[in-house]
Amino acid sequence: MLGFKRRVNCKMKALCAQTFIPIRAAASDTSEMVSQLLFGETCQVMAQTEKWVKVRCDFDGYEGWVFKPALTFLSEQEYLLLRQSPQSIVNIPILTAREAKNQHPIYLTAGCCIYNHEPNKRTFSFLDRQYSYEDNFSQSSNMDESAKIILETALRLINVPYLWGGRSTFGIDCSGLVQTCFRVVGIDLPRDARMQAMLGKPVNDFEDIRPSDLAFFKNADGIIIHVGILLSSSQIIHASNFVRISAFDERGILHDSGQDYTHQLAFVKRFL
Repeated sequence: MLGFKRRVNCKMKALCAQTFIPIRAAASDTSEMVSQLLFGETCQVMAQTEKWVKVRCDFDGYEGWVFKPALTFLSEQEYLLLRQSPQSIVNIPILTAREAKNQHPIYLTAGCCIYNHEPNKRTFSFLDRQYSYEDNFSQSSNMDESAKIILETALRLINVPYLWGGRSTFGIDCSGLVQTCFRVVGIDLPRDARMQAMLGKPVNDFEDIRPSDLAFFKNADGIIIHVGILLSSSQIIHASNFVRISAFDERGILHDSGQDYTHQLAFVKRFL
């Protein structure tokens, strides 16, 4: 089993230079995908085998196994330079970019991180890579409109299919949707709904609900299993089968038929 001898080197750093890379629960292609690294995100290498590395994502601290050849490994100097570079977060479903060297397209999704963005030139860059794009994309810096920007980002993702562990426009889960929409306005939330539920300010009065508040839902054992972004006290946008708008009230999320509930409300929290 020489090829599977584990070696730990916590000094190693890496970058996702693809649209996304699956993060798996174990070092195997058949293991469950628990999250994803998105374009531009960096990570720390915690352990490795011949073909796999266990990483900790710098953005949200999430850990899991990544296929080693998928990563771009960085020197300490490259890593520090990248971490000090200005960052922007893609807030549209698809940003089609082309690398200057070969003009090959890469499709960046909402939540991807780009560096040294120059909106007037429609370019961004990192290390020795230069990219250009033609799409209409500019990240707002008006934090007074954070709630509006969060909702606009979520609404752009309507009909994106549900994917367990997904964080991209090609497939997203409930907490991934919330994490992405809040990241656009500079609010970094944990990866899972249960972790997100530990933060924020409780909204105890149902009449005090504001757009962009988060509603958390529980199973029969009281464990948080779902999260969504409130549009109002009667509507929620969430990822369930696909990103959708559903009716909502003090008991939870109503089935499309209006006759039953698909999710039981635990509580509402505010993050703005």
